[in-house]
Formats: sequence, C-alpha cells, structure tokens
Amino acid sequence: LSYESRAATTLGYTWDEIEKLFSEQLPLLEKLHGMSRQELKTKMEAWYNNYRWSPKLNVCVFNPLSVNQFVRTGDFAEHWK
Repeated sequence: LSYESRAATTLGYTWDEIEKLFSEQLPLLEKLHGMSRQELKTKMEAWYNNYRWSPKLNVCVFNPLSVNQFVRTGDFAEHWK
C-alpha cells in the first residue's frame, strides 16, 4: 500500500496538513523554541522523519504519533519509544 501513489499521504501528515491542523499551536512552538516557521519545519523533518513513500510523487509525510506528541509536549524527543 505505501508504494501506491494514490496512498502516498495516508500513512502520515504532510506539512500542509500540519499547518492546517496545528495552526494555533505552531506559533507557540516557534516562540518556545525561538525559531522561524521554516526552522521549526526543518527540525521537525530531522526528528519526525519526513518519509517519502511514493517513488513517483515528491510528497513527504511526518510520523503522526510523534508530531501529535511534540505538539502536546513542546519537546523534541523520541516519542516513538
């Protein structure tokens, strides 16, 4: 399923989805960590994988469990443990 282009984004959040779902929390996280939106995105990509499932689409997704925990706690951590 994960290699099927039509399902490429079903196994995680895209950045656009994160910006929509967490529109109120992202400015707080930026302030908490002293980062711009781009810097926060880059660090989230490093921590929460930015998986690319489709060889045909240039769409990446973030681990949803880890992103949810990060938004809840504000801590960059290994939330998958």
